[in-house]
Amino acid sequence: MGVFMISCETNSIVDDDHNDNPAGAKNINLSINIPKRSASAYAGVDGTIDENHIDTLYVNLFQGGVFKELRKFYDSSLEVAGGSNDSVVRIAFETESLSGDGTVTAEVYANRMAVVPITKEISLPDRTKPDSCFMMSGSGTLTYSGGSYNGVIHVIRNVAKLRVRVSRHPSIIPSDLIILYSDIKIEAQQIPDRTQLMMPPPIATPSGLTYINYSPRTGATLRPESPIGTFTGGQIDSMYLNENYLNDAGYTNTNKTQIKITLPTQVPSMPVKTEEYTYQLFTEGSYRLKRNYIYTLDVRVAGQTLEPFVSIDIQPWNDVPVDGNINGVSLYLDKFEVNMLPVNTKDDPAVVGYRTDNTSVTLDWSKIDPAHNIDMSVSDIQGMTGEIKLSWTGDGAPDYDFKDTLYVTSQNIVKAVVLDYKVPKGVFGDWIGTFHRWNQKGERIIKMRNRGEWTATVTQGSDFIVLDGAATSDANWGTASAALGNDTGFDANYPVNSTATSVSGNGIVYFRVGMKSTLAYIGAPPRYGVIKVTTDDGIKTIYVRQGEEADYIMRPADTNPSDGNRSRSYAMKFSPYNLSDPQRGTGGNNVTMHTDMLYGEVVFDNNKFTDYPSQGGYFFQWNLGGETIHKAFHPVNTVSAIAGWDNTSNGAWRRAIEPCPPGYRHPNDSLQSPVTSEIRQSWYATPNSDTYGPAHPSDIALDNSVWGFYADGFFDRLAVVSSPNGVDSTTVSFNSSNLGDTRNSGIAYAGRLIYNPVTNASLFLPASGLREGNSNGILTGSGAGGTYWTNTYNGTYGWAFYFTPSSFYSYQEAFRGNGASVRCVKDDFGLPGSM
Repeated sequence: MGVFMISCETNSIVDDDHNDNPAGAKNINLSINIPKRSASAYAGVDGTIDENHIDTLYVNLFQGGVFKELRKFYDSSLEVAGGSNDSVVRIAFETESLSGDGTVTAEVYANRMAVVPITKEISLPDRTKPDSCFMMSGSGTLTYSGGSYNGVIHVIRNVAKLRVRVSRHPSIIPSDLIILYSDIKIEAQQIPDRTQLMMPPPIATPSGLTYINYSPRTGATLRPESPIGTFTGGQIDSMYLNENYLNDAGYTNTNKTQIKITLPTQVPSMPVKTEEYTYQLFTEGSYRLKRNYIYTLDVRVAGQTLEPFVSIDIQPWNDVPVDGNINGVSLYLDKFEVNMLPVNTKDDPAVVGYRTDNTSVTLDWSKIDPAHNIDMSVSDIQGMTGEIKLSWTGDGAPDYDFKDTLYVTSQNIVKAVVLDYKVPKGVFGDWIGTFHRWNQKGERIIKMRNRGEWTATVTQGSDFIVLDGAATSDANWGTASAALGNDTGFDANYPVNSTATSVSGNGIVYFRVGMKSTLAYIGAPPRYGVIKVTTDDGIKTIYVRQGEEADYIMRPADTNPSDGNRSRSYAMKFSPYNLSDPQRGTGGNNVTMHTDMLYGEVVFDNNKFTDYPSQGGYFFQWNLGGETIHKAFHPVNTVSAIAGWDNTSNGAWRRAIEPCPPGYRHPNDSLQSPVTSEIRQSWYATPNSDTYGPAHPSDIALDNSVWGFYADGFFDRLAVVSSPNGVDSTTVSFNSSNLGDTRNSGIAYAGRLIYNPVTNASLFLPASGLREGNSNGILTGSGAGGTYWTNTYNGTYGWAFYFTPSSFYSYQEAFRGNGASVRCVKDDFGLPGSM
């Protein structure tokens, strides 16, 4: 039938009370502009031809702010179609109610002039049911000339229109993901049940205003953009909503109009996964939802568990096609979302191109958090064609994910650009080392906070170490489901296919470390290297180790400055792993729930070591405690006291119950001479020269050590959380809600790395804490420090080494009933009991 309410230049509407023109009567000549139906790119599937149908017109006349009279008009000419760009109806009538003094204004209402509350969704307008057609309203001032009052009144619909389009994102993961279009649900929520008669401006809340939810629209109630079920298709839907004015009396955050979208997707041969997303609508100033505006939500599905990309387009619902010009103005953007990257500095900004036939565009930054440090190049946004350049300020990119919205306006067209920033997954930290087993080559991931440029370079070991700045392909990296370095097939799935020994970037430091080749055999001596990372905080050193064979840190041939530069005959080879429970017992709140480690009751093999160097392992009392308790105490279960804990201790060290596996034992820390201390000769570049005797020794600084995170294929792949004792960002593989979770037996920590300043050989000790004997085995200090037993004792105390992030020293007063960590030295003295 064509488009209704187009110019009727020669057909005036006749009022139903028309009479002759008496003396003193004034002529009223009104041109009433009425919006046309929106012809969109989705024509035929969105909207109805009756969106602008008018059945009746009402005109209220005021003079000097005083109501004078009401006129009502109707005629079949209201349904005559025309072809111009304006929908104009002319009304001429006479009135005797005006005195000629005071400003004359007119209020015009179409179809009705009373608010009808809605109890359910606003239906499609239907001319056969005039009460379903939209109420429209507008007002204006009339001018007096030659005995007549003349004026142009623009009326607009009292409802807004919402369009929702759901389709596939070009980079959807996986590429064969199926969107079940026919099962999509779209629900409008918190819609005002009525609207004010006249706008602008909103003056008061409509009496008795409440908010309702529409019933979810799904299946046949949605309109397919292309055949349902196709990978390249989409779904388009439209609905009508009442205006929502933010500053209405009684308005709260719970009254924000929003759209809930239910998206069912399916990976072929896998169960359907359904996810829900909610988006709030916003227009300008005080309006959450403004009458006679069209809101277009373009929702592009990116994958399962991935939030869709959503662009929002807001335009007046006026005279011409909404996908083209508005009142002669057009605005085109080449993208509606921008993936902000750490490298987007002013030298390499993210760019949004625009084109408009207006003189310029304006940018609204009110929805962008200043803390996100986003900068914009303003020199290129003046003119009809240009670029909006987005970059980070000198403070750099944040270290957390966010989404912001930039609103771009050309005259009265508003388009929204979503700025999406995702920090590379994994944890920030001071990474101090990497570790590969003898036959491993796959990625180890380094990520550090930084502002500005950075460079990572292999300074030792370039013959076997490679670097790569590309992101890991593990979609679960940084979660509990991440692939781990010891997993079968890990190296094949997550290789470092690079020959580079130097990488660089700007902003966050992120790179992967890999090996060029494996060692010759499992017991081969480890090889060591160094990576230097230049950041805004100085130069960081990362010590690289390949090989799990026990090895020296300080070698016997390394001179000892504290002993006349003589060699170190007591230097020992240390295992890279902490001692564990070969049964990986789950522990509990009673001592009987922890594994007995007496010889003959458990298998003595290398399963007694942890699987990764960063794992804390189990706790052991000095020489396995007294005559009845010989336990491997669980690392976290329980954190509180353990019933039945026994502090009784053997009087002297008995090798018969050495918990280290065959060929290994506890190290010693000689009481008589530092020269015979295996700990000090093996770990310290400059050992302390004090003899202990019965006195407490002075603190012994370990200058050749650093504190931080260890990328061993375990710690660098999981989410970093607080330790069981609440030390923030120090721990992985910890389930605080279920201490008996099998994953907790492998809990891992930040810690201290000891290195040889000459050879760069390295050894990592996790900060697994201590079980306090005097408190019945309560766990303390996890993530904050580590305590490691030696086999040395003095009276009623055993000797242990204790370290924190800021210090490292040995001390005498180690209560033998404590449960501490054990790091074994390699010394094949035969099976336990042979000496």
